[in-house]
Amino acid sequence: MKQEMTYCGLPARDLPVIGTVDLIVAGASLGGIAAALSAARLGVNVFVVSYQPYLGEDICGSYWHLFEDV
Repeated sequence: MKQEMTYCGLPARDLPVIGTVDLIVAGASLGGIAAALSAARLGVNVFVVSYQPYLGEDICGSYWHLFEDV
């Protein structure tokens, strides 16, 4: 059975460009930060995108249960 593709259409619009980078790292986990730092040390202009407002989401977010009563 062939699966039908579904598409979403958006109206045409102008999107502002807020910066120009060489590399986008999706995720601010320790691995993402290590990749971003390694690339930056080589002179690459890096932008890190994360769903959390802090870096190291896999470490910092893992211990939230320790501070529930604080």
